[in-house]
Amino acid sequence: MLWQSVKEPALYAPPTTPAIDAAGLLWYCASNSIIALNAQGQVQWSLYGGGTIAGGWLAGTSLTIGPDGTLYAALGSTLYAIATGTNGPAKSYWPMYRHDARHTGSAEKPALKQPKKRADANFEFQLYAQLGQTNTVEVTTNLNI
Repeated sequence: MLWQSVKEPALYAPPTTPAIDAAGLLWYCASNSIIALNAQGQVQWSLYGGGTIAGGWLAGTSLTIGPDGTLYAALGSTLYAIATGTNGPAKSYWPMYRHDARHTGSAEKPALKQPKKRADANFEFQLYAQLGQTNTVEVTTNLNI
């Protein structure tokens, strides 16, 4: 068995959510450490953040992976920015806490908003899409295709 849930969480242990980077490593804040596991569940990297605060735990937030692959994690009152050597979060539907680095909690599907016809017979609209992704807008004058 590679994974197992904690049956009785320790006192003061806030829940945190893991994140997966583009290389497939699972990053997790546990107790007072940051840990990276590979797909086989083996520890690839870890950082120990020091002692505890009044017998409690230091990891109080879920970590974030920036678009450049930098991992951000808070242990106690210290914010760590760690270069992971990857190209950002995994190209998956939900790679970290609340979906993305901004923690929007929603999948940002590309959408055209407020289309309107201009006086010169062209159209104007706003495209809302996820940063860092390429989107294609196709047009046609022949709607019978």
